[in-house]
Amino acid sequence: MTLGDRIRFFRRKTGMTQRELGMAMGFSPLTAEVRVSQYENGSRKPKPGALAVLASIFRVAPAAMEIPDIEDRAKLMQTLFAMEDCYALKPIRIYGETFLCVDTLDPFRVDQLNGMLDAWQQQLARMERNEITQEEYDHWRYNYT
Repeated sequence: MTLGDRIRFFRRKTGMTQRELGMAMGFSPLTAEVRVSQYENGSRKPKPGALAVLASIFRVAPAAMEIPDIEDRAKLMQTLFAMEDCYALKPIRIYGETFLCVDTLDPFRVDQLNGMLDAWQQQLARMERNEITQEEYDHWRYNYT
C-alpha cells in the first residue's frame, strides 16, 4: 500500500471527500481537492508536517500514515526481511505449512515481538467475541504505539 493509497483509505473510512479533507488540512477551497488528489495519486508527497495533520484529522497515530510501501511482492518481502533483522522474525515449516515465528535464540527480541503480537491477538479475539466493535478494533490498530 503506497502512502497515497493509505491517505485514500483513511479519507474514505472517515467519509470525507477530497475537497473536505483538503480544506480540513488548511488548503483553500479552490485547491483543496487537487492537492489531496495529487497526494492520493502519488504525483505529490505530503511533507512531514502535513502527515501529522492528516493523522490528526483521521484520528490515527502518525506512524499509521508512514507504513512501508508494500505495493508489490518484492517490497513486501523486503519488509519481512527487515523484520527478521530487527525482531528475529523467521519463516518455519510445520506439517507442510509455512508460518512466521520469532527466533527463540534472541530472548530480548522474542519478548519484545511476542508482547506486540500478543496484544494484537488479544484485541482481535475481543472483536471476534463481540466484546469490542470493528471500529474499536480499528481504532486500537491505527493508534497503536
